[in-house]
Amino acid sequence: MSETTSNPGSATPQFLVDDNAQPFRLGPRPAASGLDGDLLDQTRNQIRELVDEIAALAKSGCSQATFFEGFLTRTTSALASSGGVVWTRSATDGPLEIAFHINFNQTVLASNEAAQAQHTQLLQRVLAAPEPLLVPPDTASDNHPEGNPTPFLLILAPLRIDQQLVGLVEIFQRPGGGPATQRGYLRFLAQMADLASDFLKSRRLEEFSAQQQLWTELQQFSEAVHASLDPDQVAFAIVNEGRRIIGCDRVAVSLAQGKQQQIVAVSGLDSIERRAAEIKRLAELATAVGKGRESLWHPANAQPLAPQIEQPLQAYLDQSHGRAVAIIPWSAQQSGQSDDPRSPTPAAAPSATLILEQLSHSGFSPEQRHRAALLRPAAESALANALQVDRLPFRRALSAIGQWTAPLAAERLTRTTLWLAASLSVVAVLWLLPWPFALGAKGKLSPIDRQEVYAAVNGTLLEVLEPDSPDSLVPEGAVLAQMSNHELQLQRERLTGELAKIEVQISNLNHQQLEKTRGNNREQERRDRFYLESELAKATALRESIREELEIVEGQVAALTIRNPISGHLVDWQIRRQLLGRPVNRGDRLMSVVPPSSEFEVELLLPEKRVGHLLAAVKASEEPLSVHLTLASQPELPLLGKIHEVDQVLAPHDGEGNALRILVRFDNTTSVTAPLRSGTRVTARIECGSQPLGYVLFHELIETLRGGWKLWF
Repeated sequence: MSETTSNPGSATPQFLVDDNAQPFRLGPRPAASGLDGDLLDQTRNQIRELVDEIAALAKSGCSQATFFEGFLTRTTSALASSGGVVWTRSATDGPLEIAFHINFNQTVLASNEAAQAQHTQLLQRVLAAPEPLLVPPDTASDNHPEGNPTPFLLILAPLRIDQQLVGLVEIFQRPGGGPATQRGYLRFLAQMADLASDFLKSRRLEEFSAQQQLWTELQQFSEAVHASLDPDQVAFAIVNEGRRIIGCDRVAVSLAQGKQQQIVAVSGLDSIERRAAEIKRLAELATAVGKGRESLWHPANAQPLAPQIEQPLQAYLDQSHGRAVAIIPWSAQQSGQSDDPRSPTPAAAPSATLILEQLSHSGFSPEQRHRAALLRPAAESALANALQVDRLPFRRALSAIGQWTAPLAAERLTRTTLWLAASLSVVAVLWLLPWPFALGAKGKLSPIDRQEVYAAVNGTLLEVLEPDSPDSLVPEGAVLAQMSNHELQLQRERLTGELAKIEVQISNLNHQQLEKTRGNNREQERRDRFYLESELAKATALRESIREELEIVEGQVAALTIRNPISGHLVDWQIRRQLLGRPVNRGDRLMSVVPPSSEFEVELLLPEKRVGHLLAAVKASEEPLSVHLTLASQPELPLLGKIHEVDQVLAPHDGEGNALRILVRFDNTTSVTAPLRSGTRVTARIECGSQPLGYVLFHELIETLRGGWKLWF
């Protein structure tokens, strides 16, 4: 029979068929015909499928129990055996234990102690020389205690992980078959054992990886809980980090306050409302369990609970609707102190309790219990240290003093001295070195000699003069704009008509007066003349009134024609577009005219918070304060000016709030690269003498602190 080949872990083993063509063999076989050949092909395909299933099961990542069940079931089916056992051991020198078996209880090994002893010695021999082994049936005797006490042919194959024997596979095969067939059994089982070994190796690697991850998490947990000596901070670290490691829904920690337990931290919460009903019930439950000094695992406890625990437990479950809860008392004692309740002087109650809750599951897994036990040493020592420090008198004052005196330690004294010397040097420079003190302000250029043109009457602009260019000179008296006012036109026409009417009336009265002088009746003539004279006097007075009113209206009509008051340039941009067709009221500014020879000044707006410095500098200086000006249009051209006028009233200005208006005059003969334009933005620095460098740099902060100090004290 040719040799079998295998590549464990990478592909399904390929088996050859021996000369007898036994049904468990795979691979090429001598040609056959008829029904026997078809049956052999069918059997071979079934065995290949079983082997493929075992290989797929080994790579599926299932549990060890599930794998051994599927492995042994398929192996015994492929060999058509009566049963089998998978033996494993947890340590190199440990005893073998049954991981899974088929029909083991139906063999003599289950009931005969002598057979068990002989079988055990047989297994020990295989362990001593871990090679696949065939043991004929009924070979055990007093002279040969390592034989096979069963009526089956025993096929044994070791399970190895990196040359370490971790178990055996034992098959109870029906006796019969030639040596070649039995060797085929042995070779088949050896290669199946290789697949099982690969599975066990993968499982051990996964366990090592999980264990490494767990120890890493435990190290991080230990660092987190020992990072502070504040009991509350330690408790918060325990619940938040512990919940992540244990894998439960909620974790809480309580600390002993006298004879009662008080909840101090709950995972996922920054603060706790201790007056809440749920927190009160949980504290009562922790107190009851702590008095018994035994852990409570609900609902896993097999024995009934004492009434002192049952009542608060049900009260809390009714309040929280949790499905599982665990209360684990912690002693939180220092290292070296006994936590054994059987010790001669046990503590009356634990210093703390760890509380685990499951909201979506009905219990805690063994892994969760194991992890909770692993967290206990680090958490207890951290709580013990924090509680011991917290009990020190004047702890907070001593901590503050320690923080201030730490730089004076011997190993840090030189560095502290250098740091203090450097700091004092910087402070001395800041408060003793005089430095020019300047106030920043913003403003714009404005011509000194300019004439504003205003509307004298209400009206609508019909025509507006627009110069050919901004530099065009508009002569004095030139028409700048023409307005219209229909009411004035109607009023002038009305007054003109009334004046003509009263002139006619006066003429008629004069004519009547001449006619009355020719009559014969003196008395009647006298009365008529008196009447005519009075009417003539009233008409004359009315005429004078109408004339005066007409003169006023004529003046208003004349004011509809707006003329240039001085010869100069119009500085407004696109006057025609801005004013044409626009209704204006009396006093509205229309445009500005600047004479060609006008010089410019700067109008600055100083914020209210800086006015005090300016007024103090003005008072202390006999000369006008100097101002350094920078034009936005020509920043490369520095200008030096003097304060000409300071407004006496603070007024609100757009974008500046309350501000003080300052006029600055400068030498307009300074050579400039471009003509000065009205409205150019200007940045100014007003020189206000000298102050210490620190005050120059931080004067606004100092004033803010002064204001706050005066406000509160």
